[in-house]
Amino acid sequence: MKLPVAYVFTHDSIAVGEDGPTHQPIEQIPSLRMIPDLTLFRPADANETAAAWEYTLQAKEGPFVFALSRQNLPVLPGTDKLAFAHIHQGAYVLSDVDAGTTPDVQLIATGSEVTLALDVKKLLAQDGIGARVVSMPSRELFEQQTLEVQQSVLSPQVKANVVIEMAYPAGWEEITGGEGFVVGIRKFGSSAKADKVIREYGFTAEAIVQQIRQKYFQ
Repeated sequence: MKLPVAYVFTHDSIAVGEDGPTHQPIEQIPSLRMIPDLTLFRPADANETAAAWEYTLQAKEGPFVFALSRQNLPVLPGTDKLAFAHIHQGAYVLSDVDAGTTPDVQLIATGSEVTLALDVKKLLAQDGIGARVVSMPSRELFEQQTLEVQQSVLSPQVKANVVIEMAYPAGWEEITGGEGFVVGIRKFGSSAKADKVIREYGFTAEAIVQQIRQKYFQ
């Protein structure tokens, strides 16, 4: 019905491991994205949450879903301006390589995993690999943008596109392209403390850097 309704969901990842595997919404994030006319926001921090809420209040049509983390997330550098300026386009460059150079890798992340993507960028830089970090709080809004806007965020010159999201990796093919890949989850999680579950499923900067090196930089 396209009513401007906002639903706020919490506990959005495997980091709720101590609640048991049935409480981990691995399939719900991609399932929500399949609902026609629904816009899903998975904000990376408080600024992205506020920007998405402001966008929602101004929208004439909905519905909207906010998928929020149970964990406390740090406020990321730059989101105080970038999130409010670019929330309408669904994604934006949060951290880039030096001006005039092309990234070797583009890291696309949502929600709490944006912080992880920034950590991956730092480790890659130690090996001389330049990474662009793209925060994508709403894939639906990004897919509605013109090709020019999309390419200003994700350079078509870069084939090494890596999506980082603690959910089933469905629907990311158009974002990653044929040579990219998704760091996701294809089964229900395990019941354990958050940090242990995260390590077990490969959501550490070291594990992701190893995957990137093996695929693109051997």
